[in-house]
Amino acid sequence: MLDIYPYYARCNTRITITMLDIIKSNPESYSHKTGGFYDSIAAILDHLYISNLNWIKAFSEVIETSLETEIKNTIIPEYGTKVFRNITEADTGIRKTLTMSETICNEIKETDIDKIMKRKRKNGEVIEKTTWKALIHYFNHQTHHRGQISEILDEMKIQNDYSNMIFIE
Repeated sequence: MLDIYPYYARCNTRITITMLDIIKSNPESYSHKTGGFYDSIAAILDHLYISNLNWIKAFSEVIETSLETEIKNTIIPEYGTKVFRNITEADTGIRKTLTMSETICNEIKETDIDKIMKRKRKNGEVIEKTTWKALIHYFNHQTHHRGQISEILDEMKIQNDYSNMIFIE
């Protein structure tokens, strides 16, 4: 059953890279203003990057990973921070988190999935969840935000059918 985590990580990477490539091919979409909670694709990607790093840090506290030093040395911006100036920077940053996610999911052991992990939310609340539930949430959270981006691209009439996980492997 451990195969599910590397599978999710690989699919998440491929789908997200496809999405990023669509945005890079349509650079006007990156800063296009919307009426949503996040006012642009840029804001969603900033949020995803920050959130991904926070989750990766939390996972590294319960999963022994070869990324321990890298994660410890990574500065995580505060939620709401404007992180990237353009889609090229966003692409680089998001890809880094995707690679880190894949590494952690490839290194997870059976004894890790039932460990209780803690994560401090932006409002200061500390949540405690079993690692396997947190991992599923982590990937679902990214799916949710890719859906928001898909809607923005749809509104801009930009073809973006990138979400079919079933066709990846």
